[in-house]
Amino acid sequence: MAPSYNTATLTARMNAVVQQIDAGGSNGFLLLLAGGTVVSTIKLARPSGAVNGATLTFLGTPITTAATKSGTITKGQITNSNGAIVVSDLTVGGPSATADILIASGDANPTVVTAGQIVTLLAGQIQGGS
Repeated sequence: MAPSYNTATLTARMNAVVQQIDAGGSNGFLLLLAGGTVVSTIKLARPSGAVNGATLTFLGTPITTAATKSGTITKGQITNSNGAIVVSDLTVGGPSATADILIASGDANPTVVTAGQIVTLLAGQIQGGS
């Protein structure tokens, strides 16, 4: 059985995640990956997110950028401005998906992108546990 945490502990945990993303003197980044290859890098807002209980919700969305490579996005990871990975293995899906990160790319399957194609971070949330 997994451990359970009280709300104050979960909130502190997720606030620490926001602090780590915003560390390094500038904005953090969401990297959209096709396997191990970064196909798009999205500069996050600063502060990157707001915390309510165990949920971190990204601020400043929608955020649009162009894909730098082609591929099928399989996961996301978040780094601080120095490139240190703060969160990895985030699920990614289209606007109606159940995923940590919701994106749009102007394609019927928004997780399939071509270099130069516009990719938009529609919304993102990370759950801090229970």
